[in-house]
Amino acid sequence: MNENFQCPVCKVKINNSGEPFSSIRAVALHIAGKIKGQDTDHKMWAYENCGQKEVDQALAEARATNGINVIGNLMLLPLKAWFDERSKKHIGFKNT
Repeated sequence: MNENFQCPVCKVKINNSGEPFSSIRAVALHIAGKIKGQDTDHKMWAYENCGQKEVDQALAEARATNGINVIGNLMLLPLKAWFDERSKKHIGFKNT
């Protein structure tokens, strides 16, 4: 289990069950749930990274189907890019 997964918006590292996020998908579903619950900060991050039209369409579908997977799926690529960029900051540097 990787304890390095955290939400880029609120920096939380655990899910609603109190367990560390186990994957990028887990973080994506966290963000999706926050967006569906009308959390402005998470929604703004999604707008900036996925586009307002795409997020609003996914949110409408999520509300119609009473789920969050469609929003979570939209978050996967931007989150992967965010995690990849975050991990690169330490490449080539060693603590001495």
